[in-house]
Amino acid sequence: TKGKTGGMRNMGGNGRVGFYKGMLFQSSWELAFMVYHLENSIPFERNKNFFYYFYSGKKSKFYPDFIKNNVYYEIKAFPSEKTDAKIKNFPHEIKILYRKEVEVYIQFCIEKYGKDFVNILRDKKSLIPVP
Repeated sequence: TKGKTGGMRNMGGNGRVGFYKGMLFQSSWELAFMVYHLENSIPFERNKNFFYYFYSGKKSKFYPDFIKNNVYYEIKAFPSEKTDAKIKNFPHEIKILYRKEVEVYIQFCIEKYGKDFVNILRDKKSLIPVP
């Protein structure tokens, strides 16, 4: 796997991965963030740039999820040492969004589309088979 790990990639194993309006999402939380911003005309973009970080003595690439108003955003389920290592020397302003911060986006999608919003909103041409 040398050289094959890290980065923004299509990770199709969890059933909550796909495309929405042509933009990749890798979790229901990322999708909720995207939908909320698009439907409320709040400009943002999917980040495609990587930044190096060191963790457990290894150099790796970190691709934050989004950029909004020149601030990078990373959506995470919980704090971790690895996330701390990614942001320790990050060269730009970055905000880590955990469940509490993402909840407004999730509730927006559930209220508007229902609990199955991922399958309802996912681009049908981009369905990723779940093994």
